Amino acid sequence: MEAWEGFLSRLEESMGKQVVNKWLRPLQIVDFDACNLFLKAENSFQISWFEEHVRKLAKETFRNNNAHPIKVHFSKKKTAPKKREAQQDPFEIESDPIDESATFANFISDEKNGFVAGLLQKLSPSTDNPIYVSGPAGVGKTHLLMACAHKLRKQGLSVFYVHAETFTQHVVKAIRSSQMQKFREIYRHQDVLIIDDVHHLSRKNATQEELFHTFNTLHTSGKKILLSSHLLPSQLEEVEPRLTSRFEWGIVLSLAPLPSAKMETVLKSRAGQHHFPLPAPVIDYLLTTFASSTKSMMRALEALMLRYREPEPITLEIAEILLKDLRQEEEKTRLSPEKILSTISVYYGIHSKEILGKSQAKECSIPRKIGMYLCRKKLALSYLAIGRFFGRDHSTVMANIKQIAEKKGDEELGKSLEEITLLLEKET
Repeated sequence: MEAWEGFLSRLEESMGKQVVNKWLRPLQIVDFDACNLFLKAENSFQISWFEEHVRKLAKETFRNNNAHPIKVHFSKKKTAPKKREAQQDPFEIESDPIDESATFANFISDEKNGFVAGLLQKLSPSTDNPIYVSGPAGVGKTHLLMACAHKLRKQGLSVFYVHAETFTQHVVKAIRSSQMQKFREIYRHQDVLIIDDVHHLSRKNATQEELFHTFNTLHTSGKKILLSSHLLPSQLEEVEPRLTSRFEWGIVLSLAPLPSAKMETVLKSRAGQHHFPLPAPVIDYLLTTFASSTKSMMRALEALMLRYREPEPITLEIAEILLKDLRQEEEKTRLSPEKILSTISVYYGIHSKEILGKSQAKECSIPRKIGMYLCRKKLALSYLAIGRFFGRDHSTVMANIKQIAEKKGDEELGKSLEEITLLLEKET
């Protein structure tokens, strides 16, 4: 039936192809006429899912060639009764494990991140709800959420900690086993719900729908909700606005990458927890070679501890050999002036040559100044190095960077800087 196929194709644009393929295309067409479509479902849950998520859309947009509405009817497939021995295992879902070392005492921070940690450590029933922690990968979001879980469990509260992808897996498991009621009983009767990396909910419509109602139930009951993400709520992509707006109901906290001196302390602390001595040359190597992100640096340290099993302290030469593959990966993704220029070029829709050229037209000069500013801010390049890349003298570079820094409060410029920075973070 062409009208049905066209309706499904339109739903793919809003719900995603994966959702349509999973829940709607398996429905079998039994019969149809000009204004009626008769479908056969595999089970009652398919029908319930259709009623909850699609029925309203079908009434509004499912039309025949004469623009008359087509009504959808269902008949359920008959299946032989299952024997007791063939019954499914009991439905069980568990929270994700929490690292015992992820405590507030072990969280190393600077003044800004320390302020965030201090607020979380003082969690109380009167604290704003929800609490949303944002920041790039590797800045300690998961550590702090786990620290909160430890603290709240010691207070006798029931705490359910999961990664967003685990939450999705639980939703899918509940749907497949027709145990959504059990799922809701587990998730909606916690004192505290903690969900890590909620940006992974992007394009997962059924999961977002379930989280929306779970959030409402817990929030109305005065239960605590803690969330984290690489992005601010307003920057989440393909997550329903009604959900992101709820993420902003409470307090949004931001973590930033630590300076090099603090990262040295983090490396020593993590290595010390595993009784793994780190000589100064090896620490310097990790700090300089894997400087793109805290996550990259900690991954290199974990690899080093896993790969080196000798009793003697590791040397710089051995560390370089053992981490050669990770260093090569780092070089491919490392932020560079070329990558900044390319990203700005795409963002403004002009060729890189125009940005590097001599034109003083606004459409070229603004991207050029932003490029210089980001090379200074993100890469800490000298004015001379920036000048060589952009073909300008260092005094021009200094003036342009100062101009951008002073105008960051400008709404349009501030938004551009924010969006370009996000694009750079995604690429690295």
